[in-house]
Amino acid sequence: MDQDLDEDPEPLANPQKATNRAIRQLQSLGYSVTIAPANA
Repeated sequence: MDQDLDEDPEPLANPQKATNRAIRQLQSLGYSVTIAPANA
């Protein structure tokens, strides 16, 4: 699995960054990803 150049060594320290990384991975697989506000 390839690593992002901006990969956070401690992804749990920055949940938003970890989420963005996961979204990019899904999009790269062809998924359409929509972000919903956490407080919706």
